[in-house]
Amino acid sequence: MFKFNFFEDSSACNKNEEKPNCKECEELHVNNFKLPPEYPISILKINDKPNEILIKHVAHDDVINYIKKQGNSDTNLFEAEEQHSDLLSGVYEGGLKVWECTFDLVNFLIEKDINFMSKKVLDLGCGVGIVGIWAILKGATVVFQDYNSEVLKYATIPNVSLNVDSQFLNTTSNCKAKFISGDWTSFVDHFAKENEKFDYILTSETIYNRDNYEKLHKVFKDTLKGDGYVYVAAKSYYFGLGGGVHDFIEFINSQNVFCIQRCWESNSGVKREIILLKFK
Repeated sequence: MFKFNFFEDSSACNKNEEKPNCKECEELHVNNFKLPPEYPISILKINDKPNEILIKHVAHDDVINYIKKQGNSDTNLFEAEEQHSDLLSGVYEGGLKVWECTFDLVNFLIEKDINFMSKKVLDLGCGVGIVGIWAILKGATVVFQDYNSEVLKYATIPNVSLNVDSQFLNTTSNCKAKFISGDWTSFVDHFAKENEKFDYILTSETIYNRDNYEKLHKVFKDTLKGDGYVYVAAKSYYFGLGGGVHDFIEFINSQNVFCIQRCWESNSGVKREIILLKFK
């Protein structure tokens, strides 16, 4: 039976330093990945314009079915599946489904013709990696971060491998992608040691929980270059969860670190917005 072994787990960050509610980060590496023929491939249509953008990806249900066939039923993904939930705080923070704000953000980046050539980009809370894949295709080096390592192993890494030439993924000197799982607090600690800063931080659907705003703000503050940009795509309000754009802006303003600009919104269906953060 085929098993995914195209990744290896390197040492987790700060193993000897326990933090409450902090899932230690770990980096996963691509090792000459080849997608097994039994893993179904879908095509994601990003826009409806004549020069439409198509990205290959593995779909949510196909990922779940594949993991079941491998007998890996102990994964956190199944706890969420059993409870018919897209979110279990501290267990499964979403990731396998592509939400509306991901399309909003990619289309916004396309419309504004953001220059990613030779830039360092963080796709924060990347899920299946659509935003980061676009940035790589436009010339960036991207760190893909998600809470759950299973999402990275079974969805993000396959998706990046489907869309990006393997020569850019399997070299140590010119690798265009890194994959890191874990809590944002541990993530910041890791990159403080690496002393790595980003030109752009791109994130969508990550402000639904107000309890995480302090962690998210710290990621922005500690890993963004002085002249860098943060783009946050989100729903104006997350029903049942309490978070949303208004509350997030209020929190950011209270920290007095970033200036904020509302740069896009849609009133079609649930109201959605994109905001831009820059250092004051």
